[in-house]
Amino acid sequence: VFGSPAVLCTGVCTLMAPVKSICVIGAGHVGVPHAVTVASKCPDIRVTVVDDDARKIKAWGSARLPFFEPGMQPTLEEVRGVNLFFSTDIAAAIAEADMVLVSVSTPVKETGANAGYAPDLQHWEAIARKIAAASRTPKIIVERSTVPVATADTMTAVIRANSTVERSSLSTGEWVV
Repeated sequence: VFGSPAVLCTGVCTLMAPVKSICVIGAGHVGVPHAVTVASKCPDIRVTVVDDDARKIKAWGSARLPFFEPGMQPTLEEVRGVNLFFSTDIAAAIAEADMVLVSVSTPVKETGANAGYAPDLQHWEAIARKIAAASRTPKIIVERSTVPVATADTMTAVIRANSTVERSSLSTGEWVV
């Protein structure tokens, strides 16, 4: 198995048995390898990767993947269409999921306080609002990216301000596993 996300996958399979569906928001270098590993190691869990970029989603359904990760191609081919799916319907995937892994882009801020070296978290806030709007059942929300400490707290505050649905938020920065 490629990549370090296997450590977290094992925890998901054994510690969170009630989780039957995971939505991974972000079809990039963090989200997809993690989703492929979870789908491979947890065959009873449906994993849906969503992104608002239809070209990325289409590329993950093709024979030529958008980027190379050692060992990912054969693992992806084993689980794609079995328990790993790709979609642009973010709201539907969130609504269906028990757990939402958020792995969206964090480019460097171009304007404002700390421009040039602080991450731009506008995508995170937008996703928090989408999670709040689409959630009808309790969710476990996992921050899964390279973001500042306490980003999960900020995301929780945004969701809490926009929804009454019960949720738990966790942070597993890319450096953790």
